[in-house]
Amino acid sequence: MIYFKVPNHVFDLNFTPIEFYVLCYLLKCRNSVTGKCFPSYSKIASDCHISRSSVARAVKALKEKGIIRVRYNYENHIQRNNSYEIGL
Repeated sequence: MIYFKVPNHVFDLNFTPIEFYVLCYLLKCRNSVTGKCFPSYSKIASDCHISRSSVARAVKALKEKGIIRVRYNYENHIQRNNSYEIGL
C-alpha cells in the first residue's frame, strides 16, 4: 500500500469537505522531492468524483487561505495544466 501524510493541524483549518478532499488529492499527487504536483482540474474532478467547477472553487479557496500556491502554465498563449505547491 502507498500512503500520504495529512498534517494534524489541517483539521483545525475549517475546510469545507470538498476543499479537504481536493487538498488530500493534491497531497496524494505531490512529488516527495519537489513538493509540487500537476493534475488538471479535469483529472482532479474525475478522480474525486466531483464537478470541475467544484475543483476550481476549492483550489481558489485553498489559494486564498495560503495553503497552496498555484502556477498557471501557458504554452503559446494557451493555458495548460497548473502546478501546485502545498505550504503545509
